[in-house]
Amino acid sequence: MHNSKLDLGIICQMTHYSPSHISHIFKKRSGMTINQYTNSLRIAEAKALLDSTGLSVQEIALTVGFSDANYFSNVFRAAENVSPREYRKRLNKGNAE
Repeated sequence: MHNSKLDLGIICQMTHYSPSHISHIFKKRSGMTINQYTNSLRIAEAKALLDSTGLSVQEIALTVGFSDANYFSNVFRAAENVSPREYRKRLNKGNAE
């Protein structure tokens, strides 16, 4: 589900709660926003793909649910303190030793 757009409207229709109520409850219980949680799942999957495939950063961005590779790179850098390319380079360097 994290590789597709999370539709808060559909969740609200199914639960009969408002978007703000759903968001508030989610943050209260998880400590993060729905978007932060979704991005954390996407980044975890992206790290696995960077480690195990030869897919380009753009292909990985699309595979894990980001429609823009630049935005993906920014989110990845914020989460991991390195770009996706640098992350892959470090993985390959560690595997070569």
